[in-house]
Amino acid sequence: AAGAESTRPQSGSESEQDSTSTSHCAIETLPEVLLTRILSELDQASRGRCAQLSRRWHRLATQPQLWRKIRIGFGTSSNVELTVSFTSFLRDVVREIDGYSMTDPQKLPQVLAASVNLTSLRLFGVNGDSALIAVGRSCHSLQELSVSHCDNALSDDALSSLLTGCPRLSLMEILGKWFYRTMIPLYSLADSQNRQLLNQLVARLANLSFDFYGDDLEDNCGNLLHFIPKCPKLVSLKFYVFDFSELLDLLPRMPNLEKLEVSCRDAAVPSSRSRIPSLPLRRLSLSCGFNNATPILLLLRCLPQLRSFRLLYYKNLTGREVRDILQALPAGLTQLGLDFCNKVTALDESDLSAPLPTGLRQLLMQQFGDSNLKGLRLMDTLFNCSGLSLLVLDFCCDDLLPALLSRLPRLRCLHLTNCSRLTRQAWASLRTQQVVATTAELQNFHAEKCSESSLTDEAVADLCASPAVRGLRRLFLSDCSRLTAACLPSIASGCPQLTHLALHIHDEARESPFPVHRPGATGYKQHPISGSDFQAFCAGFDHPVRVENWFRPTFFVL
Repeated sequence: AAGAESTRPQSGSESEQDSTSTSHCAIETLPEVLLTRILSELDQASRGRCAQLSRRWHRLATQPQLWRKIRIGFGTSSNVELTVSFTSFLRDVVREIDGYSMTDPQKLPQVLAASVNLTSLRLFGVNGDSALIAVGRSCHSLQELSVSHCDNALSDDALSSLLTGCPRLSLMEILGKWFYRTMIPLYSLADSQNRQLLNQLVARLANLSFDFYGDDLEDNCGNLLHFIPKCPKLVSLKFYVFDFSELLDLLPRMPNLEKLEVSCRDAAVPSSRSRIPSLPLRRLSLSCGFNNATPILLLLRCLPQLRSFRLLYYKNLTGREVRDILQALPAGLTQLGLDFCNKVTALDESDLSAPLPTGLRQLLMQQFGDSNLKGLRLMDTLFNCSGLSLLVLDFCCDDLLPALLSRLPRLRCLHLTNCSRLTRQAWASLRTQQVVATTAELQNFHAEKCSESSLTDEAVADLCASPAVRGLRRLFLSDCSRLTAACLPSIASGCPQLTHLALHIHDEARESPFPVHRPGATGYKQHPISGSDFQAFCAGFDHPVRVENWFRPTFFVL
């Protein structure tokens, strides 16, 4: 007993000290590369506190690469004070700053004044012009500026300061809209001096984005459109125009414009605008609600160099007009996205038979609004697009699915947003597919809104037996209410390179924009496959596999 007592610690405090020492030494013995990685995950306030621990931690926490980007705002005054202190100390290091609705906005100019090598600045809800005035005085290397929901930010003094102090500024974003039911408009652009200063600044830019919402939309955009000067350097523009004629007047002032994202309201095309000179645009995203397709056709015919076209049309179109749009597509197009908001009337299979550009790489056809559309005539035209790698369709039938997987050799991503018309026969036909030169090698496969009667364990086994999914990385299926754990071995054996599996079930509680229940609580549908079954499934791979079993909306953007 005496021997046993001699081996015990003399006091509890010594034991606690040993434990503290051991814990302290453990992190001190980590490689500095790993410590730097840990510090990079901290916010700048926590990183600043670490710099106060010791000389070694000060050296690690003040490494330049950790302070190239800082975020200030939405925090306490001590957070801002600490950021100001370290920004002053590292005045040559900071390259990017995000300023958000600061409790003490007067501190932001101090940070900006110390950031002499700043290249990117984003302001959100920072009212007044003091920040932009400080930028012009101190940040002569600024290249990118974003002003969002900032009241009175673009004053005459602020614009003058940017003009004289930021000669390298090439990208500018201005955003004003409703926010938390409170309108935060930009500085009034009705004043002629303010507008003149802004136009001088715009004329020097390469990238410009004006995004207005709310009651001041027409006034702000209208004032800018009529007075924007010729912009020879501009290559990218995002804007809202109220009249198609305004867009036609605007484009000639930008001879080198390559990317345009624009929203237009309904407008008739003047007879004097039956022809437009060719423009060098390569990327066009158009959101519009014209009474007919004439403006779209007119625009497409003057864009011979167009490579990417995204159309969101929110008024009624006929099937014939859809065919006219397809026929007017430039021959060199590689990316095409068509979204008609389910408002296409009298759409026939023949309307989709127009030849598509042979160099097409990505194709999105969504919300055509015809549940009876099979797409077989479209399939005939897709065969000429041998380089197609991404395809998104909101219609599919039993004959179309196997045709897509057997005749598009470069297809890597297939997203079917509405598979309600697929039957058991569609999946069964995949098992019997033979490996040929034109067989697709899918890496991503999404099949949404499958009927419960067609998507069964046997259907999943047939899908995974297809040679087209042997290299699959991501598999997304819904609705999976009838699946059981018996489908998992088929997925594991048929898709050995899988990294992401999503087997979703239709659950109104989860899919509601304002769900009442929390995950696991009464009111949610139980997934037919248990968590332990998913864990055993993941354990069978020699690499990490991510599994999801709840609803998650997916979006594709060109």
